[in-house]
Amino acid sequence: MFYVLADACACSYFGYYCCPDGIWCCPHGYICAGSTCITVAVVVVPILIVLGIIVTVVICICVRRKRATRQPGMVMQPTAGQPGAYPAAQYPPPATGYPQYPPPATGGEPPKF
Repeated sequence: MFYVLADACACSYFGYYCCPDGIWCCPHGYICAGSTCITVAVVVVPILIVLGIIVTVVICICVRRKRATRQPGMVMQPTAGQPGAYPAAQYPPPATGYPQYPPPATGGEPPKF
């Protein structure tokens, strides 16, 4: 039972308060809505859902507009001598830190370490 009829707003029940109309009492954490008491979640959750839908629609519209304004193009590799062209990098062979052995000879025993 969410509401209790009170005599001239005599909400002497533990955990209840008087509604503004002075006739009804509601438990703490509830909002007076005429002759019924509703929770805060009943008011807040639909508002949050509507805001979430609005934000999602706005983001979708912005993404579609951005994609529509982007012009497709062709990427071309610059040739040497043009601005932005770089010569091929020359790197020394990587040093592994391990001794390099020649490939095994055909026949015979494998190398001993």
